[in-house]
Amino acid sequence: AEHRADFAHQRAKVAHYAGDQAAALHYIRLADIEVPFSSPNVVLHARVLAALDREDDARRLLSEAIGYRPKALPLLFALARLVETPAQLEDFYQLWLRTRGGDAAFAATVRPLVTASVRVRDFERARAVLRHATAIVLDSRGAITPAVRDRTLGQDGGRALVDVVRTLKAHGVPHFLAAGTALGAVRNGALLSFDTDIDIGIFEENFDKDRLVEMFSADPNFRIQDIDPINPKVGLQHWNGVMLDLFIYFRRDGKVWHSGTYTEWWNTPFDLKTVQLYGQPMSVPDPAELYLEECYADWRTPRPDFDAFFEGPNAKVVWPAYFEAYLHRKAFELVSVGRLDLAAKYVARFPETLGWLDLAAYGYEPEAAEAPDTDSAHASDEESEADTDLEADEDE
Repeated sequence: AEHRADFAHQRAKVAHYAGDQAAALHYIRLADIEVPFSSPNVVLHARVLAALDREDDARRLLSEAIGYRPKALPLLFALARLVETPAQLEDFYQLWLRTRGGDAAFAATVRPLVTASVRVRDFERARAVLRHATAIVLDSRGAITPAVRDRTLGQDGGRALVDVVRTLKAHGVPHFLAAGTALGAVRNGALLSFDTDIDIGIFEENFDKDRLVEMFSADPNFRIQDIDPINPKVGLQHWNGVMLDLFIYFRRDGKVWHSGTYTEWWNTPFDLKTVQLYGQPMSVPDPAELYLEECYADWRTPRPDFDAFFEGPNAKVVWPAYFEAYLHRKAFELVSVGRLDLAAKYVARFPETLGWLDLAAYGYEPEAAEAPDTDSAHASDEESEADTDLEADEDE
């Protein structure tokens, strides 16, 4: 039954990516007959319903499935990403409260609640639940360790990069590798192994959001991951799971800027040059050295704990309330993976926002901290500048 369900699910996934939602629903139903309420199948079903403008049906489906599998993070994240109003947030919150069942579950499932909260700009709720979850993890003295590691690109990144570049070229859209993707291309000759997504830049005169959405909606290699009315970027997901962001680069006050939701980054105006990556010609900013220096300072030296959101020389916070919620989540994630040394760095840098995190009360002594782990999941210049941290989706 599981083999038949997986086969039907994969057929449904292919149909969904190809835009054939009727066929996707057919195979989803076949998979559900074999293995009812499988998390990947329910999440895919909800995505198909949303693609058919049936968001209310998608919410009902996910709510019912969560009743059967209350600790399934993919279901919670999928429902959180459909929250669009304060009333829907309250419904999500009540469902979340009914299913969390104790401190360990609170900490393990807090991130979907944060995602739902920030989608309707309830930053106070996001900060409050993250503070409580962080205290739970610290009070447990290592007994509660929520999984917070993000998916990294691995070997799948090259395939996704080649495909997105091929599509943009086929449609005549000038573009270039940006941020951490450009850093990997110039410094390593490959994508950074611990980067979590791919960043593509497009100058404002070539950036047509509606056209990009239409273009990639029709491409069977991609689906539109998220469209934020506030953030002009276009988020994509490759069929192999790799996430990509298409950023608009615009000119202002003699500089070139690109925006996240709560941060902007500037660069000196640049041209483009061609480099070879994965056997393909690809564009990067020129001069690349100046671009990377403005983004990362000493870009030639890997810095595993570098945070582009506030350590980047060219970073400017433009939405403080959202940024404070990001800092709360960062503190929670670092505590969850035992990186109290890095958490202390954030507390020292932002005492007004993170002063509540009294690490000394839990026996942390800065002089006893180990050197940062170069394989850290929170690696700095090996992370992109895409500020989707607060709305990160879970891989199926």
